[in-house]
Amino acid sequence: MGVLSRDWKSFTRNVPRLGKGCGAFSKPWKLAFVGLLFALGCASERVHVDRGAFVTAGGKVFVPRGFNYIRLFPGRSHNTFDPEHYDAAALERALQRWQDDEFNVVRVFINTAVQVPGAIARKETPGLDNGYVRALADFLTRARRHHIGVMLCMESYPHTAPYSTGVKPVPPGMSPANAEYLEASRIAAKVRFLQDLTAALEAAQPGCLDAVFAWDLQNEFSYQVGPPFTLDSGSITTAQGGTYALPAQRQELADEGAIHFINQLADALHRARPGTLVGASVFTYAAVGRSGPGDFRMLKAGWQNRVPFRPQALLRSRADFLDVHFYSADRKAFERDLASVEFDEVRRRARETGKPLFVGEFGAFKGAFPKVEPAADWLAALTMEFGRRGFAGWLHWTYDTHEQSAELWHACDGESAIYRRLKDFQAR
Repeated sequence: MGVLSRDWKSFTRNVPRLGKGCGAFSKPWKLAFVGLLFALGCASERVHVDRGAFVTAGGKVFVPRGFNYIRLFPGRSHNTFDPEHYDAAALERALQRWQDDEFNVVRVFINTAVQVPGAIARKETPGLDNGYVRALADFLTRARRHHIGVMLCMESYPHTAPYSTGVKPVPPGMSPANAEYLEASRIAAKVRFLQDLTAALEAAQPGCLDAVFAWDLQNEFSYQVGPPFTLDSGSITTAQGGTYALPAQRQELADEGAIHFINQLADALHRARPGTLVGASVFTYAAVGRSGPGDFRMLKAGWQNRVPFRPQALLRSRADFLDVHFYSADRKAFERDLASVEFDEVRRRARETGKPLFVGEFGAFKGAFPKVEPAADWLAALTMEFGRRGFAGWLHWTYDTHEQSAELWHACDGESAIYRRLKDFQAR
């Protein structure tokens, strides 16, 4: 569950007539208070950031709560808006259900992987795929009609013309994955993609972008454990013109490279859509077996050899809010996740900057929860922890992604056990 501001004291100062000094979530009247606050705000109004909260143009606090909506090809590639498989009827049913039950935000992915069918661009055809753009614009229009805000989550830019035109070879001392963030021509390619995408969507269905609650610049920003972060000598110069001695300055390199990358993309979206919100998402260091920033060890499990952008650094960027993802299996794991992202310092800096903290993904793996009811109980409890720690909203992973059923519980599993628990919680 989300909060309206950074802690309960500032929470109640923002809404003084609703009560003061609520403290923890231990009493029924306090839960009723939270439920009342949940009713504030509507996704049909433009939302901005004010003192750590999301606030509508009408001055009401907006607490994002909802789901990730994901369809996957075999092999895990996103195909929600593949024009050959786009299921407008299924989305319409989901949007209506969320509206009826007062969920208000959905996060969706834009597939830029041109090597698979059904992406937003094709290898053989320059530019954006018109069918994909029309499907996405149709969804945005439907979401707007149902007063559901949309969080558009990006991946890389499409590696095809015109976006790949002018992209330079990978510089010496960088892996291809890290060059995506640290090399200027690749950043410029993604900026152009964002500019073209916003223009194409508005042309396809004027006004559809009014449904956008926020843009997630790239799902879970992370570097790869590889050059330049594994170099034991020499120096590297990055897109913003900084030169860093290695290995002594690798965390400084990581932080300043992340800020520059995000600033270029955020500036492009703010120019294209003045007033639009831009978020930056990360998983925790603990989620990939790391203690915290500066841990660039090569680990045995390949999936662990990713290092998230440092949350403290992201709060220094021109992103409007910080989005941290959690798949903690219990309270001890949740505390470990928080500690790994330097959460006390992150919360302090969020207060200083006035930027909200947000949870764009949280969920339960079946390995930790063999049955859905305990998973539902834990996830409901976790939303309470989010509120207590100062997060301004949350989105569950996922609504009904049966394609991941071997690994994760989705909200509609077990006769919608998780959905019902999250719904019941916010209704109290």
